[in-house]
Amino acid sequence: MDDLNRSICEYIKSGEYYKDARSWYASKFIAIASIRTYIVFLSSFFMFCLLVLTFFYNITDPAPPEISYRITSDDIAQNYSVIFPAGKDKDPPQIQITKYLLSKYVRIREAYDINKVDSQLNFIMNTTVAPNYILFEKQMSINNPSSPLMLYQDQYRKEIQIQDVKLLEASTTEKEAIIFYKESLRNIATNRVDSRNMAARITYKVDQIENLVGTSASKMNFLVFNYYVIENK
Repeated sequence: MDDLNRSICEYIKSGEYYKDARSWYASKFIAIASIRTYIVFLSSFFMFCLLVLTFFYNITDPAPPEISYRITSDDIAQNYSVIFPAGKDKDPPQIQITKYLLSKYVRIREAYDINKVDSQLNFIMNTTVAPNYILFEKQMSINNPSSPLMLYQDQYRKEIQIQDVKLLEASTTEKEAIIFYKESLRNIATNRVDSRNMAARITYKVDQIENLVGTSASKMNFLVFNYYVIENK
């Protein structure tokens, strides 16, 4: 037996071989599995701590709710809020609300923006008796050569500024009012504005505030029966 084989036999007989084999197996497989387990445990612990901290932070300092909304504007830098007065300070609430509803109706009906025609038609349909709404729909129709859609298309925008609201005396439930306003036709390309003073005469009906108090009514009804416009020179 040569020296190599003799040393191997002695290595096995002494038991060192088995001891070294167990050490090698432990370092090759068992130790790696232990390290992985330790890493997973440690990561889970830190994740749990992070969740707990986030939970308590949200309780003590909750973030404000996010509200999403959409606005339509050709130039958002020029888009701003405008507060329109409902009436004079001395007017009773019924008159202030009536003037506000009439002003809003005229602003929407007489304005023109090609991006808002659908919402304009929908508003007038919901606040106008059918015969008068049909007249407005025909006025806006592309089959009408005088329609704003045909005259202005996407090159112009008409803006309305209410100047005064005059409520007329009426002995019936249908009331009358004259709304004085200035219309400004703006050329979008050149920014040129042509203005003129106009007046709209409206026959309408609106709920009385005192009749709604203590009832289950969910809204205040406002309805336009007749509407026509004249130039206020």
